[in-house]
Amino acid sequence: MNWSESEYGLIDLGDKHLNGRAKKLLKQFGDTPMESIPGSCQGWTETKAAYRFFENKLLTARKVIKPHRIETLNRIKKHSIVLLIQDTTMLNYSGQKERLLLQMPKAGFGEKLHEAILDGYETAKAWLNWPDTLPTALKVEEDCRNHHAEFILRTFIRYIIIEKATSKIVGRCAFPSFQANWAIPQFGISYFIRKDSQSKGYATEAAHAMAVLAFQTLKARKVEIYVDAENLASCRVPEKLNFKHEYTQKGG
Repeated sequence: MNWSESEYGLIDLGDKHLNGRAKKLLKQFGDTPMESIPGSCQGWTETKAAYRFFENKLLTARKVIKPHRIETLNRIKKHSIVLLIQDTTMLNYSGQKERLLLQMPKAGFGEKLHEAILDGYETAKAWLNWPDTLPTALKVEEDCRNHHAEFILRTFIRYIIIEKATSKIVGRCAFPSFQANWAIPQFGISYFIRKDSQSKGYATEAAHAMAVLAFQTLKARKVEIYVDAENLASCRVPEKLNFKHEYTQKGG
């Protein structure tokens, strides 16, 4: 029995074919952790099947993580002492007296993240291509659960930015999937900070944490930050982190 069968034998996505696909994908990703999804799937047919799986409405973060949590607790019960070593679901790499905590999205963060998104939404959407229609708290909660699953499956890595002193959500940062190439590896960094928490260096601090994660943990060979030249505050982030300016793109 391979590890995906033993770890995810209890997975229940509401469909036996989805259960089998989940275990197959998890084994493929586990066997090739540094590959992209197409690289792990080794073929266009399997790659398309993987993306259809990700888009299935029966797939939720709670269902994906449940069997892993059960097996983890079973392993813990066998030991009198268990060391909880930091993994990449939370990042605490900040360089300014540890003001921030980067937290993997998951169920329960939707309401507070929704408040952060609405604070300065009109301004942010101009830079981030957000839709004109404001999201509901329910939609953001649903997104958090889906983003949790995407984080686990490595299709899109996002973190919620939390102010440690107040536990307030001040923004979000990510390695956007369309800028990631796991074969190199290479990543882009994106971020947004709510309006009432801007001009505090939080974007720089979060981007620095993401760069450390990329280079030290994910062994990236290149990390990029794309910014709009007219967004002067955002332009200062890569400058402060000593990123090299490679080019300016003109037009759309």
